[in-house]
Formats: sequence, C-alpha cells, structure tokens
Amino acid sequence: MDNKEFYIMFENLVDEERKIMCDKGKEYTKGSKDKLKNFKEIAERISITPLQVWATYYLKHQFSLEHFLNGGEISSGESIRSRIIDLRNYLVLGLALIEEEDKIKKGDFSNIAPGTPTLINQDISYNPRRC
Repeated sequence: MDNKEFYIMFENLVDEERKIMCDKGKEYTKGSKDKLKNFKEIAERISITPLQVWATYYLKHQFSLEHFLNGGEISSGESIRSRIIDLRNYLVLGLALIEEEDKIKKGDFSNIAPGTPTLINQDISYNPRRC
C-alpha cells in the first residue's frame, strides 16, 4: 500500500469511527450529555469502577481480534474492520475516563468557564469533515 492509498484509508477509517461514535453514543448515553454515562451507570449498579466496566467492553473486542489473528473466523456478522473501529473508539473512551478521573482528583475545572461553549455542553452531531 503506497502512502496516498494509506492516508485515504486512514481518513475513511476516522470518518467511520466518528460516525459510529456519534450514532452509538446516542443509544448508550440515553440522551445524556455525559458521553461516559453508560460506564458510570453500570459501574454503580454492580459496584465496580467505570474504568473496569470499560475494560470489560474493550477486552470483548480484543479477544475477538485475537481469535481472528489466530486463524479463527468472526461469526457475529461483523467484519474485522468494524471490530478494529470499535477497539479504536473504546481506546478513546478509556482515555476520556482516565482524563476525567485525573481532573476530578486534581479538582481542575479551570479550563471550562461558565457559559463558554465547549464540547462538554454542546450538542455535537456527526460531521464527516470535522477534524
């Protein structure tokens, strides 16, 4: 694969990831503006941390990828591409949980001034051209 073909594939992959993150996010957050609500709600229900919930979801996809790499077939009807997209999206969600926890520990909310438009308080919809 030459550089041009690679970067076309990469840009298409990022667009797909963004669309899936936006589409699935509506379902998983139950309309909440908190992108991480699903992890927090499950964690509270079963008395573990949101990051432990995240790890469970992430590992489910990781195991599927490992099975594929060891010569197995994916029988769920999803492609290996969609599994990789899910893994990449889960990495972003895991990082968001870690960064949010770090902010809470530090009590650092200085970068979010009251009334300032931010990704936290805006309704972000899918836009394939957004970078």
